[in-house]
Amino acid sequence: MRQIVLSAKAPASVVEVPSPALKSGRVLVRTAFGAVSVGTERVAASHGHTSLVEKMRSHPDRVRQVIDMAQKNGWYKTYCQVTEVLNRWNATGYSCSGVVAALGADVSELHVGDPVACGGAGASHAEYGVIPLRLLVRVPAA
Repeated sequence: MRQIVLSAKAPASVVEVPSPALKSGRVLVRTAFGAVSVGTERVAASHGHTSLVEKMRSHPDRVRQVIDMAQKNGWYKTYCQVTEVLNRWNATGYSCSGVVAALGADVSELHVGDPVACGGAGASHAEYGVIPLRLLVRVPAA
């Protein structure tokens, strides 16, 4: 499936990623439309271009986590983990609408083919999303 992602080292890009796995209490939604929040997406993209020092200043709590991790696991292992996180592609988006493609166990409120609006976790800019039931709503017929 295709998904829009951001990285600290590259501009936004459309990439092929594995389709998300359906879980209990969740709904697989085939995305029809996604809402792009220019402010949120811009902040996420620009954060990737800030220096490490600027990131440390803006997140002192994470600096403390890294220090604690280094004391527990060693500096080299911590460096490798932090570098991986900083260079990772990140999914964008948190709002979409589409059609129910499949239902997870324990979901009886919806049916395959129902139109839905989604927000929050899983509602990224991708062809499909696995959305917790509490973060979507059936869209009534017009």
